[in-house]
Amino acid sequence: MTADIGTVRVGNSVAAKYDEIVQRAALVRQREALDAVVTLCETGHSAFAVCLLRPAYEELLWLEYLAKHKDVANDLLIKAVKHGIAESLEAQTDFIGRAAMQELGFSMRFVKVRLAADGAVVKALRELGAKLGWRQGADSPSVAYLAKQVGREKEYPYLYRATSRFVHFSPHELVRRAWGDPNEVKIGSSKFVGYWSAFALHWGLRIYVETFAACADLANFHGAGPNTHEELLALIEAYVPPVPIITREELEWPWSEAN
Repeated sequence: MTADIGTVRVGNSVAAKYDEIVQRAALVRQREALDAVVTLCETGHSAFAVCLLRPAYEELLWLEYLAKHKDVANDLLIKAVKHGIAESLEAQTDFIGRAAMQELGFSMRFVKVRLAADGAVVKALRELGAKLGWRQGADSPSVAYLAKQVGREKEYPYLYRATSRFVHFSPHELVRRAWGDPNEVKIGSSKFVGYWSAFALHWGLRIYVETFAACADLANFHGAGPNTHEELLALIEAYVPPVPIITREELEWPWSEAN
């Protein structure tokens, strides 16, 4: 691995290096997320550390998918960035209004030009998606589709289920904080702190290692040997074993009618 992950030598064309920029940016963001995971676990807030796993895993799936389609990776990423910018401009304009946009430095002419150009970008994304086998009319593939394309169709539902309840409304995740007896229930996060910490640390590090492997053809990423990431994963499995996404203990709540 390199200590210079965050530097890209672009030469005369940033566009020609979009795939490398995205790969390195994902690695930098995941390293920062790992630092945050450790801090959250050390301070007793590991439930929020799990929230950082979802974007990291989707980055891994995307980077593995793009590695299989290097011939269109740059073009796909450029168009995806342009479309994302247009969507953000439209949402921001709709919410804060034209006057506030002007105060932020966005003229309505600028916004209209960018939004008008987005139609052609979406059309191009759909044409590219049709060639790649996305569902008809889609301008982006589903994450489940990506997982299947890179051979992670069994792993994805497990992590999707494990992380969804941390980023969406989940009665199950909320009542995990409620413990006691039929007469009194105390609500807090201390009961599952160890579980959340182990889960976030295991998968945060594992995803980071696998993301490095997905970016192995970048300059300066060689030198450690082709089996390095497998060896690192073996160490993770040995010292931080996988954590279940549901425990028997939480199914034995003393006040539960299903007990």
